[in-house]
Amino acid sequence: MSEKKTVWCSTCNKQVSYHFQKVNHMLQLFLSIISCGIWLPVWMALIIKPTKFCDECNQPLWSE
Repeated sequence: MSEKKTVWCSTCNKQVSYHFQKVNHMLQLFLSIISCGIWLPVWMALIIKPTKFCDECNQPLWSE
């Protein structure tokens, strides 16, 4: 059984496990269409490098 990885949460002020939120592709498609494609790089960034979220406070974890 593998152990969950942990990172420091500056909101909780402790080591916490984390999760990634799924990308809402329909919302990203809508934003890309209404922005005439300007939103596409953001959408790709969300897929390639998703944001970690704290399992305890559900806030984004920006630093490693």
